[in-house]
Amino acid sequence: MASTQKKLENTLLNAYIIFIKIMIPIRSTQHLARQEAPAGEFFSHYALRDLKVPSFQMIVPKQEHDSTGKH
Repeated sequence: MASTQKKLENTLLNAYIIFIKIMIPIRSTQHLARQEAPAGEFFSHYALRDLKVPSFQMIVPKQEHDSTGKH
């Protein structure tokens, strides 16, 4: 019983470490995402930096809403 719990603790710890290693680079680019759409933080870090795309908003322009609710 004790070894099973220890394995579970190690698995959870490893998963947490991997999660932190993934999150830190994404969070560090948050200041770049503030002028972009909500998904811009992810794209800033992975797509825009590597592919040199001009900006996320040029790919997906914001939709303007009028009083009728249509785009």
